[in-house]
Amino acid sequence: MLNYMRKIYGIFLFVLILSPSIIVLFPLMANAQLPEAGNWLATGYDYDHSGFNPQTVITRDNVKDLEFRWVYQLPLNPYRNILQPSLGLETNPLIVNGILYFASSYNKLFAVNTLRGNLVWSHDVNITDALENPEIGNFGLQHALLYYDGLIYQLTIDCTLFGFDAVSGQVMLEIPDICNDVPGNKGQYFGEEAPAIYEKDGKKIAIVSIAAGLFYARGFVAAYDLDSKELLWRWFSVPPQVEGEHPNWDAEANKGNIDAYPGDWGMTGEHWGGSIWVSSAIDEETGTVFIATGYPGVGLTLAGHMDASLTPGPNLYTNSVVALDVETGEMKWYYQTTPHDVLQHGFGWSVVLAKATIGGEEKKVVVTGSKSGYVYELDAETGELVIPPVEVGVHLKIHNTNMGNDADMTLNQKEELACPGGNGGIEAPIAFSHNTIFAAAQNRCFYWRPMEDAYKGERIWVAGPAVERPQNATLYAIDASTGDIKWRFDMPNPYQGAGIIVSGGVVYAQDRIGTLYMLDEETGEMIRSIYFGGLGAAGVTIGKNPLGEMMLFVPSGGGEIIVPTPGTITAFGLREQIDTSAGSIFSDEVTYIAIAVAVVMAGIVAMSYRKKITSR
Repeated sequence: MLNYMRKIYGIFLFVLILSPSIIVLFPLMANAQLPEAGNWLATGYDYDHSGFNPQTVITRDNVKDLEFRWVYQLPLNPYRNILQPSLGLETNPLIVNGILYFASSYNKLFAVNTLRGNLVWSHDVNITDALENPEIGNFGLQHALLYYDGLIYQLTIDCTLFGFDAVSGQVMLEIPDICNDVPGNKGQYFGEEAPAIYEKDGKKIAIVSIAAGLFYARGFVAAYDLDSKELLWRWFSVPPQVEGEHPNWDAEANKGNIDAYPGDWGMTGEHWGGSIWVSSAIDEETGTVFIATGYPGVGLTLAGHMDASLTPGPNLYTNSVVALDVETGEMKWYYQTTPHDVLQHGFGWSVVLAKATIGGEEKKVVVTGSKSGYVYELDAETGELVIPPVEVGVHLKIHNTNMGNDADMTLNQKEELACPGGNGGIEAPIAFSHNTIFAAAQNRCFYWRPMEDAYKGERIWVAGPAVERPQNATLYAIDASTGDIKWRFDMPNPYQGAGIIVSGGVVYAQDRIGTLYMLDEETGEMIRSIYFGGLGAAGVTIGKNPLGEMMLFVPSGGGEIIVPTPGTITAFGLREQIDTSAGSIFSDEVTYIAIAVAVVMAGIVAMSYRKKITSR
């Protein structure tokens, strides 16, 4: 009996030593659901990409008291000599039941426990194999992940949609070759966005957005049945890349704000673009998915643009916010903001579905921001503007934006300074909270100049930053009812990639050099700032660890703008546990330890009893 008790005591000590791991794993094993504000399911917190977390633990009153807990360092990009230079760690991390999920620029997926910052599991994509596919372009970005019904979804560079078991990391879904054999295409694609998922009558449909911009490809969005993996439909933002006219391409022009234009897109077939660079949102009630498209005719580099004389017309349906039927792919409406764009003023990053108070009545709206430096708020049912476009940032030269049918549909490029430039304007996800839109405008200007015979004997136009002009940014709080500016906060550095996050009365914004600003949501006054010293390309995440403690997680670095740097996730928490709804840290820890010990002891008793039965 004494030996038996010694064994029990030894096992009890062993459990105590391993308690941090058990504390993390037990909620996962039980698939425990933490309170709503404890999880972070999509790039903008919720499936509507609002950027607003309703938690009330970390607030404007105590955000100054946040203390460093741990830092997780990603390995350097092992493919940096193969891939195009990385633009940094760009994924807003997800949190599900105390586990943090994020992906590197080279598509490696990490699951890290939020309590101690140690790796739970990871998944690698073989970039070398991916780039051997002639239909895949060499550009390693990862903008977004998604959690839905037990799985973490990731669309990788080779256009493979993965679904990983959130607990174990096991691959539960794999839909490969989404970008292979695309009709009417002669360019290359790569995957970077998370899907949007719609479920009805037990059927799950994944809407997959495809980046096409850098490699002469035809932009499209696709829908897949997640059970059968069957392709349900594709919707294209530009016509097939063939010579000659494109009959009926403007047949649905009457569903939006632009009149039909005979000969839209020209005759050469040398057109591309309309990439879907955004995380889309779905209205479950109406079965509508909302997307936004990029600019037309992007060329050899980020700055290249085909000579617009080859593509007269509005170039439907680029630079547009678009509503599609989730089940059929039929277009319900579109709103084109810059017809016949010559300055790369399309959309990127996210589309927000929200409920705004307009004229005293609540209305579903679609909100997004463009590189032209405007915020758009549209009626989700009709696609009509509910307030005039809101101008943000610096505007010194701009063409065709908000001109509608009065735009110059035959405009050509010319050597000039344009503000904002192609990477200027709104180049990060916006947020919506308390009937207010939060958007950061990057004040960057570009010089445009021609390159003769650059593509098949044709001229393309390329742009570069106007380095002698200030490169900075401004964060705006905009009244969603009127479009009036409530306040603005000027930042001395550019702002690109990092989503604006609002929570607990605090607005979180991380600029391009890695300075995290924490501002009062009501006034815009700075409460606190932290400099992380790495590329700021992703927004913060706020969620609970397995003990129910609310924490703040800040991604930074991972870029190769000057020299390669590893990315980091830095975790912060409050010194005292103030979330009484989850109980104290000590009581929760004791509870998990007690459960673990009980399970182990029950197993021992069962094995002992079995031995006795066997010995008889």
